[in-house]
Amino acid sequence: MIVLFVLCFAFTDLESLYVRGDYETVIEQAPLVLLDTTLANAEIVEINKFYAYSLAIMGKKEAAMKVFYQLLDLKPDFMPDPVTVSPKITNIFNEAKNKKLLTMPIIRPLKDTIYIERKIPFTMLIPGVSQIQRDKKVKGFTILATEILSLTGLAISQYNYSKYHDEYLAAEDPQVINDKYEICNAWYKKRTIFISTSIIIWLYNLVDVLYFQ
Repeated sequence: MIVLFVLCFAFTDLESLYVRGDYETVIEQAPLVLLDTTLANAEIVEINKFYAYSLAIMGKKEAAMKVFYQLLDLKPDFMPDPVTVSPKITNIFNEAKNKKLLTMPIIRPLKDTIYIERKIPFTMLIPGVSQIQRDKKVKGFTILATEILSLTGLAISQYNYSKYHDEYLAAEDPQVINDKYEICNAWYKKRTIFISTSIIIWLYNLVDVLYFQ
């Protein structure tokens, strides 16, 4: 009962000891607290954190790194808070983490593993061409013609949008400004429509070639 009382007291008081700067006591008490087999992983992480921090502050680098190794085993994504933790501790932690990464086994693919590489022909990227090559000429030419029309509309709308946008910016008369804005806005909307249709046609072509041919 006395041992359990000491362990419980040490665990609940460990953080306050660290905050007060009583690092020697933290170093003495932490190993005793870790003997408690009823501790949850989150509690062990916190204990090891203050234990390692205290060791690092007291200049016991190697011991601190060993505790950091144990901490990373329990919580691989652990990172010291850069706002509250000194660079001295952070540097030791980073060194420990890097060394741990170097000692991790490299998982290599099995020799008998077969990798299937699926190459996408360049013609698949041009709407309609793959369908034409596979003797689906009606569908292919329809997709190709639709994409060409959409891209042509996009080019025209982009040209006119840029033209009227420049004229709108250069205008000084309020009525002219309003007129140019209306025209510019109309071409902007048309350009948006043609961009959308061009993308939709291209995606439809890709899905059709990959999954329905």
